[in-house]
Amino acid sequence: MPKIISNNISLYYQTTGKGYPIILISGCNGDHQSVWPHSVVDVLAKHFQVIQFDNRGVGQSDQPDIPYSIEMMADDVAGLMQALQLEKVHLIGYSMGGQIAAKFAEKYPEKINKMIACVSYANVNMHVRLFAEALIELHELNLAESVIEKIGRPWIFSNQYLEKNFTSPVQLPEEPQPKSLVGFKRQFAAQCAFKSEAECFRNIKAPTLFIAGDEDRICPPADVKKFADLIPDSQMAIFSEAGHLLSLEYPDKFAQVICDFLVERVNDH
Repeated sequence: MPKIISNNISLYYQTTGKGYPIILISGCNGDHQSVWPHSVVDVLAKHFQVIQFDNRGVGQSDQPDIPYSIEMMADDVAGLMQALQLEKVHLIGYSMGGQIAAKFAEKYPEKINKMIACVSYANVNMHVRLFAEALIELHELNLAESVIEKIGRPWIFSNQYLEKNFTSPVQLPEEPQPKSLVGFKRQFAAQCAFKSEAECFRNIKAPTLFIAGDEDRICPPADVKKFADLIPDSQMAIFSEAGHLLSLEYPDKFAQVICDFLVERVNDH
């Protein structure tokens, strides 16, 4: 099991492919593969060295029961890079991972080439705060995981995807480690405490792409645009008939949009 010490904790990671390094940063309560289908990783690995890892609080990484912050998790990424002797990378963050990527780009501009933030907001909206608080309470009641997943499904998938998959359960990626309620609480608290730091983000020079789903109930395109507006010259791509887990709904398109952005203007850097 490949693990490294970063920022005083042990982080689980894995690498696929060879080439310029990309680090994939997962969202709240998701491990290294939760929002990154194998088919997407396989496409990226044809062009890049793809590094996936478990954020603190999930999967096979340490899960300290202390206050987390988005900056702390950005520092975890910097420590991962140092341990792997990587000087500069592309960063792709999903949901909470987009917040981490932006904080990293602001704090470590010399370590980032391009950035992609998928279905990510600068500030958590009240819909999501109430939804996540309810999920945490349901977990504390020891409700069956299948019931909690069913409650969450309409929030994370588009209507079209749900109708197509309604007759059979939606197969989410298998996670090797059980979820940690401590990690969920700590990560979500970090998201809620994160401020957009608009003035700081205006200093980000890394070419940036934001990806949104037009049926995303967790992070609607309007929230993504507010985030994108903070970063100069950022681009935005909106997937049609797509929910919060658009990477699972449209893996081929998702991989293509990422590759198109990362390989364009390659001579600029």
